[in-house]
This record gives sequence, structure tokens and C-alpha cells, in this order.
Amino acid sequence: MEGQGKNILVAVAIAFGIMMVWNMLFPPEKPKSKKSSKAVAAETLKPAVPKAEPVVIPRGEEQRFKYDVGKVEAEFSSYGAALVSWKLKQHFTDSKGEVLDFVPSHVSPSYRSFQIGFVDGAHGLEPSTLPIVQSRETEWTLVAQGPDHIEFSLKPEFSSGLTIRKRFDIDGESLSLKMSVRVENITSETVDQRLAVDVFGYQDPKEDQGGGLGMPPVYWAAACSKSGNMTIRKHPSLVKAPGEVAGDVTWGGINHSYFLIAAAPNNTANSSLVCQTFAEDKPGAMRTRMIFPQTTMKAGAPMERSLVAYLGPKYLGDLEVLDANLVKSNVLSKSPGFSAGVDLGTLSFIARPLLWLLVKFYGLVGNWGIAIILLTITVKLATLYFHTKSMRSMRAMGKLKPEIDAINAKHKDDKQKAQQEIMAMYKNHGVNPLAGCLPMLLQMPIWFALYRMLMRAAELYQADFLWIDDLTATDPLYILPIAVMAAMFVQTRLSPTPPDSTQQKIMLYVMPIMFGAFSFVLPSGLVLYMLTNTILTALHSLYMYRTEPSESVSTSPSGAKKTSPAANKKKNTKTSGRKK
Repeated sequence: MEGQGKNILVAVAIAFGIMMVWNMLFPPEKPKSKKSSKAVAAETLKPAVPKAEPVVIPRGEEQRFKYDVGKVEAEFSSYGAALVSWKLKQHFTDSKGEVLDFVPSHVSPSYRSFQIGFVDGAHGLEPSTLPIVQSRETEWTLVAQGPDHIEFSLKPEFSSGLTIRKRFDIDGESLSLKMSVRVENITSETVDQRLAVDVFGYQDPKEDQGGGLGMPPVYWAAACSKSGNMTIRKHPSLVKAPGEVAGDVTWGGINHSYFLIAAAPNNTANSSLVCQTFAEDKPGAMRTRMIFPQTTMKAGAPMERSLVAYLGPKYLGDLEVLDANLVKSNVLSKSPGFSAGVDLGTLSFIARPLLWLLVKFYGLVGNWGIAIILLTITVKLATLYFHTKSMRSMRAMGKLKPEIDAINAKHKDDKQKAQQEIMAMYKNHGVNPLAGCLPMLLQMPIWFALYRMLMRAAELYQADFLWIDDLTATDPLYILPIAVMAAMFVQTRLSPTPPDSTQQKIMLYVMPIMFGAFSFVLPSGLVLYMLTNTILTALHSLYMYRTEPSESVSTSPSGAKKTSPAANKKKNTKTSGRKK
């Protein structure tokens, strides 16, 4: 038994030795490493393209083409046949005091707007779909040039069997740019292509974007507009994940509180468009891509696509005119809805006419500060009836304060009984406690709409008034906020005294201090409105105090009304003037 065990151990050792020698002489093939799920997904998303050896095609020297058209100074590049600069002669400046450029090519040379590419196809300008090591910044050739237009072409070797021509037409008066692209398939195959156009933007991550306490935040962000609704994605959000909007997309671009860069494709077939937003490699840089519907091009067949872009301030009136003219002149098949970029809130149906009036007043006087004052006077006159009615009601209630105090003292343990007697007293003297609040409630939508409009009006951006350089910024000398606080103290003392002493203290002290404190951080254009409105209210209160002496509505024990000495004097004067 023991010998059999030894024999088994020897046999196992020999077998193990033979296996080791065999593996040394004939090693097995190494198993292929498993790919991660991300790698598999990435490989799945790659388009099927013909494999070819990379070929490096050198570029010639970059050519720049400058234009001075109407209100615009533009510059194009032969690299990518793209827009590299778009400045307005009005010379808006950024936070650093430099002239605002609507193309952030100063951040990176590759951030050139209106570069084109193709997606979902075997031919195109994307590096991943080309057997050529190059990017969409490939050199283009100048074909034609005029005082307000320029045209480029790309050779077939750069685009894998497609000839491409791109033309820009500048409208310097409307601050718009039309881009037309003609692609021809010169291969013997049918090609499916989707044209894509990129627009770049930049928001300096080190800048304070403002906002809070009623101050609108000021920043650039990627934006897509669909069915009149704008979707905005800030750069930090895009870093986490890109965005996409598909369907009835009217335009895509870069949005700012007071400016707009928007590209509207001419979608004659009413097909589904795609608007994609991405974060770029440079911090703060972002890109919006508009993708046209897919087109099947047979051999020798051309494809034509066009879009219209607006690059300028968000002047509502100008954008509405541009929307209408682009359709009227058949440049676009339907309105691009650029005016939807002006966000005036839910009360826009009130804010829009107010903005229209503000622009009209500016046309008369030529100064936005004076225009705000005139608009405030107009709104005050329009709401004067309601305000007068409210003040009369509050004065009448103020005269009833002694009786209200007496009733409250009499029924201090029965609040319900006290309230019933107070309401009965109101009815007996024809005083409606709601008459003071209702007119104010009717005016509130107008106030809110005016408030929103003055904060969002691009017309006030960097508009000066007296010592103020920008009516959308805070008062640099804090003169307006201090004046608002002082005017409100005066105005509250001239206003009718509320029956409640606590409410009186709030009106006299807390409200002026609170609104005065807000004025230090609100746009100066809005503070100018607040100051003008407060002064007008104070003058109105003073006028009513002098011309409408109130009657004393306190009652005698018999319930008869007592009139004030001023009222008795007025009555006696009338009586003495009668004929006996």
C-alpha cells in the first residue's frame, strides 16, 4: 500500500514536469484584454469610415480679410473660411475696458465662428471621418470678394470627394450675417450628409457674474431656442455634460444679458434640427453647434444650405423688425424668433409697450436718463386715478383711528366682537377698508413689468446720464440711493397715516431704509425710476393735503357726524353767499 502511494506521487511529479516543459516549448497565446464599457461605447459611436494611411497636407500662410460695413467691423480668415472678429462701431466695452468682440478668437486661434463640418457621414471635415490629418481650420481659397460679401472654396482633397463653397453676406445696418454653403458630390457614390455649423463663446470664469438682490446676472452662456423658448447652459454646467435640443429649433448660439449671437438655419422642409452645446478645452470657452437635417446626395448632385446670424445688442424693436424682414424678403422660410432672446418675464405683454415708450422718449430727447424720467411721469399719470382713490381711502381710515382704538379697548377680550363693531363703523361712515389696497394691487403688475424692463433693457447698457457711465450698473457715487432714501422719508410723512401704529412705524422708518439699502445694489436706471416716482408721489400727497382738507369722521354719542373746522368754514361761506 505504501509502495503504491509512492508510485502515485512519482507519476504526478513526472506529469507536472512534462507539462512545464511543454509550456516552455509551446507557450499558449495570450488572451486579449477585455475592453471597458466606455471603450466599447466609444468604439460603437465611431462612424464606419474607410481606413487609409494618414496624410499630412501643409497649410499656406493665413490670410485675413477685413470689412467695414455699416455699423460693423468684421474680419474673416482663410483658415476654416470662418469669422474671426465682429465688432460694433458703437464700441461696447467688456469688463476690462476693451472693445467687445463677438468672436472669442483672442482666447484661442481655433475659436472661429461659422466653421462647418459634417456628421453621420463617410465624407466630411471632422478629423474622425477623414483619412487626412487636418481639422476644420483647413486652408480655404478665396473665390470672390466685394464690399459686403466674401466667398471661399475648399479643394476635394481636403473633403474626401466633395467640393464646397461658402459665402458670407454682411448686413451692417441690421447687424446680421448670412452664410450660404454649396456642397457637390463629385464621387460615383451616393453620400448621406448632415451639415453642422459652430458658433463659439467665452465667459471669463474669474469675473463676478453679479446677480442677487434684484440685480440681473451678466454672463455669456450657450443657448438654443425651440418653439420660442430659450434653453441656456452656463459653462460650468457644460463641463459636467453637453446639452442637446432637437425638434422645432429656430436658432442656436451664445446668449448674454444684453447681447445675442444667434444662428438661424433656413429650414425650408420644416425638418427636425439639432442644437448641441459643449464646453471647450479652455476654461470658460463654449460652443454651440447647429445641425441641419440629413441630405442624400447622389453622384454629381449638389446640396445647398444657408443660415442667418445676428450678432449684436438685444434691442427688442430692432430684433422684431429683423425677424419680420427676413421672412418678408424670403431670406428665411419662417421667422427665426431672435426677439425671443429678450426675456421680459411673464408680464412681457405690459413690459414690451413700456419699453416701446422708453425708446420713443429717447428718440425725442436723445438721453436715456431723461427718457426714464419721462416714462415714469407717463406711468404715474396713467395710474393717478387709482393712486388718488387709494390715498383718499387711507386718509378716511386714518381719521377713524381714535374710534378703532376705543372699540379695541372696549372689547379687548373679544376680538371677534371688536372686528364686527369696527366693520359696522366703516359701513356707517361709508369707508371701505379694501378701497386703499385694491388700487395699489391694480398698479402692481405695471410696477413689476416696469421694474423688469428697466433691469433687462439692453438699450440702457453703458448708456450715460450725468455722472453715471452705465445705467445698467450701480451708481458709482451713490448719489441716487441716498436721494431715494431721503425722498422716501419725506414721502411717507406726507402720506395718510395708517390706523395701525405698528404699520405707521414700518412705513415711516423701515420702508425708506429697506428700499434705500436696495438702491445701493440695483441698476442706476432702476434707481432713477424709483427716485422720480417717489418725488412724484410726494408732490401728489402734498397737493391733496393742500387742496382736499379731510373731514373728521369721528362720531358724537348720538351717532351724528362731526365735521372739521375747515369743512364748517367752507359750509358757512356757502351759506352766507345765498340770497335770503
